[in-house]
Order: sequence, then C-alpha cells, then structure tokens
Amino acid sequence: MPRAQKAENSDEGREEYLASWRATQQLLREGRSFSGRERNCVFLNCGSVPRFANVSTASGLDFPDDGRSFGTVDWDHDGDLDLWFSNRTGPRLRLMRNQTNNLDNGSASNPTNFVALKLRGTTCNRDAIGARVELQLKDRSQGPLIQTLYAGDGYLSQSSKWLHFGLAADEAVPAEIEQVVVRWPGNKTENFQGVMAGKRYLLVQGSGEAVATEGLRSGLKLAPSSKSSPPTFSGSRTFISNRLPIPILRFSPLDGDSEARKRRVAPQSKPLLVTFWASWCTPCLAELGEFTGSESKLRGAGLDILALSVDGIGDQQTHKTGAEDAKRVLEKLGFPFETGLATTEMLEKMAVVQRVILNKTPPFSVPTSYLLDSSGEVAALYRGKVGVDVILEDVGNLRVSPERRRELSVPFAGRWHGNPRTLNLRPVAKVFQDNGFQEDYTHYLELAVARRKGDSVDQSPANRRRVENETADSLVKLGAAFQAKGKHGDAISKYKEAINLQPQNATAHYNLGVTLSLVGQIEAAIPHYRKAIEFRQTTSSEINLGKALVNLGKALRNTGKTEEAVRNYEKALKLDTNSVEAHYSLALALVAQKKVESAVQHFLQVLERDPEHVDAHVNLGVSLVSQRGRLQEAIDHFRLALEIDPAKTAARFNLGNALGSQGKFADAAKEFRTVIAQDKKNVKALSRLSEALIQIGEFSEAIKYFDQALEIAPGDRRTLVLLVRLLSSGSDESTRDGKRAVSLGKKLVEISGDPVSLDALAMAYAEDGDFAAAIRTAKSALQAADKFPQMVPTIEARLKLYEAGKAFRKPSQ
Repeated sequence: MPRAQKAENSDEGREEYLASWRATQQLLREGRSFSGRERNCVFLNCGSVPRFANVSTASGLDFPDDGRSFGTVDWDHDGDLDLWFSNRTGPRLRLMRNQTNNLDNGSASNPTNFVALKLRGTTCNRDAIGARVELQLKDRSQGPLIQTLYAGDGYLSQSSKWLHFGLAADEAVPAEIEQVVVRWPGNKTENFQGVMAGKRYLLVQGSGEAVATEGLRSGLKLAPSSKSSPPTFSGSRTFISNRLPIPILRFSPLDGDSEARKRRVAPQSKPLLVTFWASWCTPCLAELGEFTGSESKLRGAGLDILALSVDGIGDQQTHKTGAEDAKRVLEKLGFPFETGLATTEMLEKMAVVQRVILNKTPPFSVPTSYLLDSSGEVAALYRGKVGVDVILEDVGNLRVSPERRRELSVPFAGRWHGNPRTLNLRPVAKVFQDNGFQEDYTHYLELAVARRKGDSVDQSPANRRRVENETADSLVKLGAAFQAKGKHGDAISKYKEAINLQPQNATAHYNLGVTLSLVGQIEAAIPHYRKAIEFRQTTSSEINLGKALVNLGKALRNTGKTEEAVRNYEKALKLDTNSVEAHYSLALALVAQKKVESAVQHFLQVLERDPEHVDAHVNLGVSLVSQRGRLQEAIDHFRLALEIDPAKTAARFNLGNALGSQGKFADAAKEFRTVIAQDKKNVKALSRLSEALIQIGEFSEAIKYFDQALEIAPGDRRTLVLLVRLLSSGSDESTRDGKRAVSLGKKLVEISGDPVSLDALAMAYAEDGDFAAAIRTAKSALQAADKFPQMVPTIEARLKLYEAGKAFRKPSQ
C-alpha cells in the first residue's frame, strides 16, 4: 500500500475516533449514559447446582453508585482480599474491607485459609506478567488451583500483583500444599516446594525456592466510615468551588425590548441573585413571593436580586404569555427587587455556563437561579425553587477560604490530594467561541490573561514559566480575536505582550507580522516574519512554514527587496511544490524583475492547480501582451477571468486595451464603457474609451469622456495631452477648438515641460492662429527632445508647417 494512502487511512481513523469521542461527550452533557447506575453485583460460589448465588444485597456492596471498575488486594494483610471500587458518581472511590476471616475464625491473627505468592522474573519481565501458576493440594480430590498474572484485569483497573489463593477454611486441619508449578513467560516451567497455607512467599525465577515473607502491615487498624446524604430541597443546588465569571449578559426592560435600552448584568459591590422565572410557572411565583416576604432579611445579608422573566421566549403554543403578563404578576406581588426581560441569547449563554459548571447541558427549566459574588462570578447554581435559608447560607459562605469552598462544593467529606485550583478560563473561552459567542470568547481570554498574570507571582521558576507560556498563548488568541474584528491596534498590542513574556513564540511573531502588514507597517513586519520562521524551526508552533516564507517574500517585495523575496518564494516551493500562493507570488516578483517568460510559467502552474484563480488569469494575460505573437492568448485569459468574475474591472480594462491593439476599437470601447459603469471614477478607463472613440470617428463623445476624466483628475497628463491634440488637430473641424486647446496646453506645460507637452501646446497655438507662439514653443520642444531623438523628426516636420503659416492636421481614420 502506498505511504500516502496509509496516512490518509490513519487520518480517517482519527476523525472517526474524534467523532465517536465527541458523541460520547455530548451524551454525558445531556445527562445520559451508555449504561448509567451500574450497581455492583456479587455472586457466591455455592460449589453445587446452582453454582452461583446472587448475594449483592447481603454482601453490603449493592450501593446506588454508577460503578465503573474494581481492584482486589489484601489491603489490611489479614489473609483475605479487600475491594477497591471506582465510580462515575460520588463517592468516586470506596474501600470495602473483607471481614470473612474474622467471621469464620473469630480472629484474623493467624488465618490458614489462604496462601499468597509474589513472582519475580529474571530472564522474563521482572513482574512476570503472563506467568501461569498451578497450586496442587495433597488432597487430590480437588483439582489444581490455577491463576494467571495480568498487568490489568478490568476496565481502567489493576489488582495487586500478589496472587492470592483461597483454601479450605478449616482451622483444625489446614490445607496441605503439595507443590507450586510456575509456567514463566517464554514457556519455561519450574516447581517450588515447601509452600504452606497461611503464609506469603516470594518465588524468584530460576531459584526453585519459595522464600517466606512477612506481611508488611499485619494487624493494620482501619476505621470504617458511614456516608450520610447531604440535605436536599425540592430542586438541585450546586455550590461552586472553581467560580466562573459570568459572560456578557444583556437584558431588556419590562416595558419594551429596545436595543438601545438593554442593560448589562455587571459585577457590583455586593452579591446578586439572578433568577429566571415565568408568569405561568407556579414554583416561580411561590419563590418570588418568598423573596418579597423576606426582603429585609435578604437585604440585611447584603444580597440584591435581579428577576428576569422568560415570558414570550420559546414555545408560544404552550405558554402564550409576554411582558405584560410578567408586569401584572410583579405588581400584584409588590416585588421589591430589580426586574427585566431575558433574551434568547442570554438563555443560550447560561446554557453554556451550566455546561461548564456541570459538564452537561440539562434542558432549561424555570425557576433557575445563579448566585453571583461581588466580583460577578457564579458561586452557586439552583435548579428549581430555592428557599431563602439556603440562599442566605450560601451568601454567608461567599468569602470562605478556597479550601472551605471546595469542601462545601461536594456532598461527601474526604481527604484531598492537592491544593484548590483556579478555573482555567482559556478552555471556557473556547467553549463560548464554539457556540458562536465571539464577544464572550474575547471577554474570557482577557480575564484569563489577567488571572494568569496574578498566578505567576511567588511561584517556583518552573511554574512561573508554565504560567507565562499559558498567558502568552492566551494573548496570542486574544490578539487573533481582535484582528478578526479589525481592531488591529489592539491585536498588535496583545502580540507584543505575548512576545515580551515568551520571546521565542513563533505564532505571536507571525501574527504580529501579518497585522503590521495589514496596517501598512511593512518594514516593521519583516523582522517578525524572520523570527517566526527561525523559531518555527526550533520550537513547537502551528504556523505553516511555507505560508510564513510567502508572507515574508511579499513584505520584502513591497519594500523593493525583490531578489530576497524570490529566494523565499523558492524555499516555500521546495516545501510544497503545489503551493498556489507561492507560485503566484513568485510570478509577480519575476514580472517586477522583467523575467516575463519565467513569470508566465509560474502563472500557468497556478492555473493548473486552480483554474479559477482570477488574478492569475489577469496577470498572465498582461504578461502575454508583452510577448510577441501572444496577444490572442492574452485576450483568451482576460475573457476567462471575466467568465469567473464579470465584475473584475482589471480583466475588462486589459481586455479593452488588447482589443484596441488588434484594431478592434468598437469592441474595445464597449469593454471600457462597462468598466466605467462599474467604476465611474476610473480615469484610465475614461481616457482609453476616448482614444477608442477617436479611432472610430466619434469625436464629440471622445471629448465628453475626456472632460469627465479631467473633472476627476484635473492634472492627469495623458488625458490632457490627448485632449489638446484632439482639439488642435482632429480631422473633424466641428470639434476643433484652438482657444480651449491653448488654455489646456498651458496647464499641461505647467505640470510637465517635457517635449510631448510642449509639442501639444505648439499644435494648439497653430490651431488658434498664433504661429509665432507655435514656432517658439516647437523650438522649445526640440530643445527638450535632445534625450528623445526619435521625436525630433516629427517635431521638425510640424515646425515647418507653422513657419509656413499652416496648422497641423491629423489624417482622417
């Protein structure tokens, strides 16, 4: 199979895996599970028919947990196996101590109903994973007891590597072991003698000797614990350990949904309860009534309330209510706190908040309330009707230590293995971006930067570097967000901050280079492109090296460093011979170097890979015009460009020029008229249209378009020259105007005293009958033409006409 095909299949497999993973995450966020509430099941070996009996309840292991995995280990070294359980729900871990020996023998001091073996490999792997052990009892009525040593024997779990064999539980007559046979990995078999019940042995490969070992924690005292359920109320309450700053929330006044009057839920100096309710919701009305009756108690605790009605949002067939219904309810209650109307966008954002807090997105219901601390961070979430006493208790806990806050956030007490952590807001920003809230994406990135800067104080050098790197990454993302909004100044500022924190951040340098280029600071962009390329090759970065080389080349070409630009384009093509942008940019640079034939080849490479590249068609056409005998090819490419994009004025303008070069002046005039219809201020098109009209004898029309061009650009030299010549020497007597020609000619000479301008003014003087001035001006034109010898014969011929008292006349077409 070709290597490329393998890579493609690998990518397909990865996409399938990611799609499956995303689907799983979505199921969990919706509160569903593949197999939720998997209670533990325990079966007793009866030794007869039926062989096993379900003793799940009698064992005490039938918890209402969503079980996931378990592991066996003689944790207290009393000769029987204890169980560790892992659950998806809380408590996440349970240790269940096996007291079978105590019950059977009355004491766990010297049990004889087991033997435990630990294997150590010498020529095989040290842990002897894969070894098969047979324990043969002297009582041959029982077959051999067989176990295999596994590295893992369950879902996300691994039991102890001690092989534990349970033996007959008869203290008076302990079981006698005849031999132990180990089949080591590699298929070598070894016998071990002298193994006795009630002991632990180390079996070393190749030794043939079972070495007795003492239990490391014999008689370990473990105190059992009882788990009590937390107090509940009719809804659900979540006290949050890692508080989340609220997104940007705007609500409308109850008397109208005016965009100009929308207010923002902003952090304030005291806690705020934001509750969502509806006039048709009975629990909501009871809750609002309780808040009204407890106003003094709530305000005394320093709490304010914002009640936002959802009337008019959602299924209007079920609940045909609106703002007026909400107002009537609030007036009847005499509700003393601030009110407003929720918006659909606000509810969508709060659904994202719930997803971040709960890692799932339950369906929206009312009443739902959020307790915000004085910093505007969500401290508690209530789904369903919440009592005033619960709220006041949570308000009283708003300023507790992070450790205490964490304890309050879980239903069971326990020991923590680390210090409380602050919520990382970078992933939060990404979740809001994925849901289409770009404003909140920027908001959370800014908060992430501010928070991480504070975290970097008083940390170890390694942690400080980690925090600085994370902050730099957030600054880069924030800069990109500003850049996408067109806020280039803010973007530049953020990229520079990122570089100050992490000088070798290739992405920051690259994005800064791009933004500086966009605002016209090309020279300033070049060193950042260079650093991006340098650091991209030595550090991990997502920037495309070929793209960076092309952008550097563009900046170099725009600052006149065309040779170096070409070298960078060629490097980019070595990385990717199919890069359309590299071929196109190189072609433009070659045109600037007047290497037109080479440029043509690269334009063709572009079109081979992207046949609808409009600019490539246009620029290829322009290049072909300059090559002998390829004018029709150029016209074909101009037409192809217009088929792809009829509004491409550059293609139509150049098509008009090419048609004029073929003598098809009427067709050329048609193209120029279309250009002017698309761009009424296109001076070049107006001037070229006038030239084409002169060629087909429409002199009055030509003068009209010349005048339009001069209204837009009064000092356009080409237009002035052509109009002065037409007014002075046109073959149509009705359009000649010597006086105007002289006036325009003088203006032309003021702009440029070159021989062409002086020659045109001489023609105007002659038409106006001032031959002395015509002769004097023609002689000045001859003097100015000393560097343009090709013009001399023409000017001399006209000078002879002026000396003979005749004006110059252009021959009829």
